Amino acid sequence: ASLRRFQRLHGPAGLEFAAYIPFAFIWGALSDRRGSRKPFLLMGLVGQGVMYAIIPFVPNIWALYAARFIEGIFATALAFSPDGQLLAASGEAGRAGLWRVANRRGMTLGVFTMGMLLGNAAGAPLGGQLSDRLGYAAPFLAGTAVLLVVAALVALFVRDTSGLAHAYSFRDAMAVLRTSPRLYVP
Repeated sequence: ASLRRFQRLHGPAGLEFAAYIPFAFIWGALSDRRGSRKPFLLMGLVGQGVMYAIIPFVPNIWALYAARFIEGIFATALAFSPDGQLLAASGEAGRAGLWRVANRRGMTLGVFTMGMLLGNAAGAPLGGQLSDRLGYAAPFLAGTAVLLVVAALVALFVRDTSGLAHAYSFRDAMAVLRTSPRLYVP
């Protein structure tokens, strides 16, 4: 009953976000176990790009629901991977020495977050203009192109983080929250 109410309130976009909760834990745990974030970042970029290419052509609302959920699974890999990649890389020199800011990790994440927020704020108006001028599929196909170009750039220029010293389990994370409840406050 609660899933039906959620779908009624949020529709296909809500299903994308419904995928975030379980898959944030899944991708995070797999990334920690592997000791690597770059493969998950690439999987998220390519997977979300493919789903963006499919969405304008789905034949019915149920296929749209499924496509948005699957797209949300890939989007979740993008939601956690760049943060971890930036934090891990912020103490190391990238190819151009861009991340030599070990004592400025907060600034690094702030710049990254600002970029995400600007992208979200500009996406709807730009997508509306593309849709008005070129048709409904245009914003999705433009998004696909951007994601695939970024995937290529990541594959070529982003160094993967070194292995983690210790992979934390979900139980370990919850224990930290119990001992430090101030972490609940964003």
